[in-house]
Amino acid sequence: MNTSKRTRFVPAALLIVIIAVAASPAWSATCNVPSPAYHVVQAAEDHASCTEIVLSVGYVFGDVAIDRSLTLKGQSSSTSAIVGQVTVQGTGVAVTIETLRVEVPEGAVSQDGLVVSGGAEVTSDDLRVISTAVIFADGFERGDETAWSISVP
Repeated sequence: MNTSKRTRFVPAALLIVIIAVAASPAWSATCNVPSPAYHVVQAAEDHASCTEIVLSVGYVFGDVAIDRSLTLKGQSSSTSAIVGQVTVQGTGVAVTIETLRVEVPEGAVSQDGLVVSGGAEVTSDDLRVISTAVIFADGFERGDETAWSISVP
């Protein structure tokens, strides 16, 4: 009689351990972009287990909206780049950006490469944000006076 209670207890305890492990928070993972699973940075950010997103050498295109704590890094700021805007937002969100370049493409609505709002915090190391916007499109930067459209007396 004593052994039958013990055999019922062991499977029940094992079941409790399995449920506890399955219900635990998502484990952390390093997610590489681009890869078959993550073609763009946003796809990796959307996956809760990606706590470290690593960009390969080259360009990854597309805006990124980050609303949770993670690390985003490239191989170096001269070889890994996101072409688009990176937005980090949310109370308690802490993002580390390392060895990466963010380039805002010409003609983008906003020329801000990195936007941090809503109480979020960003720490960085070797981060370069570059806007490729044309500052003067009227010829004045070259001293071309023919660009004047109105003459002033």
